[in-house]
Amino acid sequence: MSPPRIPMELYKDLHFLPDAVLDLDGQYKCFNDVYGTETKDSDRPSLKVKPEATDRDKRFKSVLVAGMHVVVAFVVVAFVSVLVLFTCLLY
Repeated sequence: MSPPRIPMELYKDLHFLPDAVLDLDGQYKCFNDVYGTETKDSDRPSLKVKPEATDRDKRFKSVLVAGMHVVVAFVVVAFVSVLVLFTCLLY
């Protein structure tokens, strides 16, 4: 590993980036409040329990997923149409 390129006095004062920490109100604390302190990753958003899918969500999942495919296809077709239009206008 390469040695640090900053003066050793500054390097010794650096800390790892802190994990997200919730306060008593359920809001995340400011970076300045947790920088340099010992933190745990238990408040990390990706570790939070996700709500269980309802029966309605499960029933309409295929519609929502298929709906996204239609939107993506529409955007692609629109983009290609604009490219063709500009190409025709340039020549």
